[in-house]
Amino acid sequence: MAKLQDQNNLHLAPVAAGQSRAANQSLDPIRVLRHYMVWLIASIFIGAIIGVVAMLVLRIVYPLYSSDVWFEVRPGLNTATDVGSQEFVDDRMVTRISNTQVFLLKRREILEAAVSDRAVRDNTNWFQERFVSDTGEPLIAEAVDELEQEISTPVLRGTNIYGASWSAHAATDVPIVLNSLRDSYMAYVTRMNDRVYVENERVFDDQLRRTRLMLQDLGDEIRTFIRARGITTLDDTRFSQAAIETEKLTQEMIESRAQLSMINSALQQTAEKLAGTLDYTYEDIQLAEADPTLREQLQLVESLKSELRSSRERFRSDHPHVYQMEVRARATEDQIDAKRREIIERNLNSERLQYADQRDQLLQLIEQLEDSVESKETELQDLAADQSSYEAMVTQRTHLELQRDADVQLINSLRLMRLREDAQRVRSLGDAEVPRTLSFPRWEVMIPLGVFLCFGIALCAVFIRELTDRRIKRVSDLELLSPVRVIGSIPEITDDPTKPTAAERIVRTMPNSVIAEAYRQSYAPMARRIGQGGYGVVSFIGGMPESGTTTAISNISTIARDSGQSVVVVDANFRRPGLSHAMGVAEPRLGLGDVLSGDATIDDVIVKNDDQIDVISAGTPDNRISNLFHSDAFDRSIAILRDRFDLVLIDVSPLIVSGDARVVANNSDGVIVVIRAYQEERGLVSRMLRDLGEANCDIIGTLLNRPRTAAGGYLKKNYATIAGYAGRGRQKDE
Repeated sequence: MAKLQDQNNLHLAPVAAGQSRAANQSLDPIRVLRHYMVWLIASIFIGAIIGVVAMLVLRIVYPLYSSDVWFEVRPGLNTATDVGSQEFVDDRMVTRISNTQVFLLKRREILEAAVSDRAVRDNTNWFQERFVSDTGEPLIAEAVDELEQEISTPVLRGTNIYGASWSAHAATDVPIVLNSLRDSYMAYVTRMNDRVYVENERVFDDQLRRTRLMLQDLGDEIRTFIRARGITTLDDTRFSQAAIETEKLTQEMIESRAQLSMINSALQQTAEKLAGTLDYTYEDIQLAEADPTLREQLQLVESLKSELRSSRERFRSDHPHVYQMEVRARATEDQIDAKRREIIERNLNSERLQYADQRDQLLQLIEQLEDSVESKETELQDLAADQSSYEAMVTQRTHLELQRDADVQLINSLRLMRLREDAQRVRSLGDAEVPRTLSFPRWEVMIPLGVFLCFGIALCAVFIRELTDRRIKRVSDLELLSPVRVIGSIPEITDDPTKPTAAERIVRTMPNSVIAEAYRQSYAPMARRIGQGGYGVVSFIGGMPESGTTTAISNISTIARDSGQSVVVVDANFRRPGLSHAMGVAEPRLGLGDVLSGDATIDDVIVKNDDQIDVISAGTPDNRISNLFHSDAFDRSIAILRDRFDLVLIDVSPLIVSGDARVVANNSDGVIVVIRAYQEERGLVSRMLRDLGEANCDIIGTLLNRPRTAAGGYLKKNYATIAGYAGRGRQKDE
């Protein structure tokens, strides 16, 4: 029978491409955690047990008692007369001071003073047992080295408090060492403060001495200056007679310049009026009309205008008498305009001459005032220079006197502040107490620590195992490994909520189970591809033993028989036959091996099970010879079965343990590769698919058998849904 070429490239692509896709598969941490949830939960319980055991052992072997001594950072005093200490306004300042004091607290000289205390050397097991030489000499340096490493200095956040904490195996040792450390630290702080006070007092005394000497020298300099300059008055130069006269002259000069500016402006306007660039003002016209000669002519014009109105009332407008009157009136008005301009120009020329005389007088006055002001200013400058020098020396003397008084007050405040206890920046808050309970080990630490370590180790082991595990575990592994289509996935029998006891023929014995439904779902794409390719002989081949090919054939054959096809199943696994048992028939005496060896015919070896499926067993043990698959008898037998049945399903030995699978595949139309999850590695599956891809058959697809579901995974939920739906349907039918 001719084989159709699969449209989806059933033959295997290059193995390297499949391995590259598999290598690039991303790890799903949620899926890994679900899959190993039992391990991780167990690690939590184991870690808790380890924590309890470690707690009990350490309480006996290595107990520790801890205590602490606390100190307060105080802001001190601004002045020696403050009623109380000031308040901190900046948390950063508190933190900085606390960190500085913590650093001082662990200074080696302070630790040496604490360890050298007789109470520590004679009354503590810590020192007696570890830091006394064979000759009885105290090992102070070694004790300080250990104390320097073990002393912790906590700072309480949000407060002005810091402290020192220490642990020892004997509870009575802890307060002795800490109190000695506190005493040596406070003594060191007191010495440092006293040293600061002494140095500051010496600096302030030297400064006061220098200030007094400078005052004495400056007084001599002021007296010499007064005698040398002949100064007889110490009044302010701003109120001297010369200053008053200068101010008057300056004011008079300012007023004169203002008048000059007004006269220059009036002179300019007059010139512009005479030049015709500026119109006459109303005042100019009124002044001209006040002239007697012009006033008579104006009266004449008024008389003519009155006669003209009378003539117009008596005669028509074109009457000769009216015309003569109009001509006389216009002529008289023209004469008046000419006379008015003449009088205005005469008046303007007179004003210009008057303004020019006033300007010359003001210019002469201003020049005289400027000379007088300059002379007075020179006199004032000399006086001001002497006054400024004198005032500078007086100001300097006043400053030195204030500085002298401040130095005296500062020295007195420093001596008073040294006597006040609340001026100290550090205060001890009390003695260290004998600890009543263990600080190590503690339940709330050891048990969570044990749980954390065990859980962390288990988690790392899980992910390392998952990353290094090259086995096929899920459908996605197969899909990434090669382009061959995955036609189905058969779940683990323990994941089936219907609780089946066996997977062989489960389609018939428990049709409502999840596994039976998985086989039916897998058969749908399988049957479609078998029909598209015209495959009559299909081999089921696995890579490793226990892959599940026999179980797959027993269930697929039942589904195919129920769909109306004539089906025969052939056990070609001569190494470990089991198909007859899976199909529910007794192991016949004769089988395929007997047909190939010539001891029987096809009709002699075919038996039917209770589902009316024809079964051919492997045959008698003596005739199960693998070399017979290379014979013409095998080819003829396959041809006979292809002609008599719609579908021939062949169970073959695993590909890895024998070469029978390759020979049988060459005599098959198509191959279904059964992969056992969590058993076969990716490299082995790649090689198997590559070998089958080179055979004279098509790879119909792969069937993943027995993948495990993770706790809480969506597959387990789907399985429960399938089982529940089938159960409700069965109850409804009943």
